[in-house]
This record gives sequence, structure tokens and C-alpha cells, in this order.
Amino acid sequence: MSSSKLKTLACSLSVISGLMLAGCSEKAAETPAATNVPATSASPSTTPASTPPPAPAETFEKLGLFSGKFEPNDEYNTAKAEFEKWAETHGEEGDYDIKAVPEHLRRFLYREPIYGYYLFISPNRLSIVIDDIRDDKTFTAHSVAAGNQREVTGTWEQIDTGLHMTGNEPGDEPNDGSFDMTLTAQGLNGTWTPKTASVTPKAFTLVRTKFEYDPKVAQRASEKEDYIDLGVADFGKNPSIDKLKSKDVENLTQPHIRIIRNLIFARHGYSFKGKDLRLTFEGYNWYVPVSNDVKDQLTEIEKANIALLNRYEKYADKHYDEFGR
Repeated sequence: MSSSKLKTLACSLSVISGLMLAGCSEKAAETPAATNVPATSASPSTTPASTPPPAPAETFEKLGLFSGKFEPNDEYNTAKAEFEKWAETHGEEGDYDIKAVPEHLRRFLYREPIYGYYLFISPNRLSIVIDDIRDDKTFTAHSVAAGNQREVTGTWEQIDTGLHMTGNEPGDEPNDGSFDMTLTAQGLNGTWTPKTASVTPKAFTLVRTKFEYDPKVAQRASEKEDYIDLGVADFGKNPSIDKLKSKDVENLTQPHIRIIRNLIFARHGYSFKGKDLRLTFEGYNWYVPVSNDVKDQLTEIEKANIALLNRYEKYADKHYDEFGR
């Protein structure tokens, strides 16, 4: 075949394949293949941003703590919208008689522990610790939420984005259930389904979290967003650092003492069963529930302060009506 026919054939093939071969000239034919640019390659100003491929499961750490909140469901969102509309015409925020609240909305409220206001609840925090992932496609973990710490055991399979995991809590507690979740480089997300029909299934999105005990957290004046209201403007002691004396607490009300005492536990990641304490501390970004038993983590100063605070808290409880506390 003549050279002119070969060039004609080459140009035809380039059109069919969508490639621009720079005029199919003799000079272009001599250019190394690595320098040829496909016609479908757009200029930098018009190239759409490409989504990076998901990270394979082998490339990220799988064990450890993941924490976040349950996602609000439709029932919660509907109730919150209805309550907010009702509250607009019923006095100051939180400052109203609970009996005036529509009965079907009362279960969504909790009483703030220091001032006694009724506030709308927020979804509970959930922490899941992946303890072990084994080659036999099984795993062990434990969940921490609302004062409960439960073992989770199940199986896993590898998918494009990470690991798909299904596991069960033991099943001998009313709030036990099963997890269907996906572990990726971004975190842990999925659903929790209770064993009892009276409890609502919940979805969650958790992120990898590093928990460290910090005895100063929540009392640093420079960190206003994390500064906890102890209810006492002149209480300048830190119950995790300062050895408290009777004179420091003897004039405090029972709600104030209770919050100061439980701040110690919250710093250690204690998961509270009581709704008012749980929701109070879960409102702060620094708080991460990691255990329902932190007694072994307490310092000697904290133990001594808890004992002192307990004595005065019980006294305040006993004489609540007499002293109007």
C-alpha cells in the first residue's frame, strides 16, 4: 500500500476513535506516542472535578473509638416543630408550667438541672469502640449510650468503601438491639434496631474520636463555647484539681452541688443514665461518653471532693423543703 493511502487510512481511524492526531502529517506520525493528546481531554478550565475513588479497607485504621449522635427521625422533627410553634406564645424560653405543655409533647422535654427550665431533648450521643476485627470475618466491639455499655459481636465483609458490619448486643436488656453499619475512612455509619417493638430504630453517623481526660476542660474562661455553667458565678474552684473544703460548698444549693460533682465524672467520659445530666453534658463538644464505670479513673483529689460533695448534696436533699433549696 502506498504512503499516501496509509496516511488517508490513519486519518480516517483517528476521526472514528475521536482522537486528534495534529493533521496526520508526516511529522506527527514521527512524534513519540507518549506526546499525543486525546481529543477528549478538555482544557484545564473546562475539566470537571473528578471524585477520588473510595479508600480501600486496607488503607485506614479500623479499631478504636467512633462517636456522634443518633440522627433525629421524622417523629422527633415533627414534635420539635410543633413544640417550637407552641412555645412562641407561652412565655420565656423554658419558663413555663409543664402541665401547660400539650400532653403528647411532654415526653420530649427534660428539666434542666440547675435552673429547672423545661427544654426540648436532643438525640442521644452514641459511642462505638471497635475492639477487634479477626481474619475469620468476625468482630467484637462495645457500644456506649444513655448510661448503657453493651458488648457487640458480629460478622463483617469487605466492600469497595471499607467494611460492612452486622452485630448484636447480648439481648438480655430491654434496650439491646442489633447494628447494621459501614466502616469507612470517614467514620462509622448505619442503623440500630431494638429487639423490642416499643423502642424506635435509629440511624447514626459517627466519626473517629480521640478521647483524652482533661482535668481543666469546661472551666477554661478562654474557651467560652465549652465553659460549663455551674450556676454559681463566684465558684472559682476546679473539683478535678483543687482540694475542696466545707466552706467552698456549704452555701451551695443541691442542684449546684450535683452539677459540680458530676462534672468530674463527665470529664472521664462517664455515660449518664439520668436524662437531665446526660442532656446537659451532651450539649458540650468536649463531652464524649466512653464508659458507664469510671471509678478506677478518678484521681485521689477527685475521690475526696466527690465524698465531700456527696455529703453536702445529701444534706441539701434532706432539707430541701425546709430551706427552700
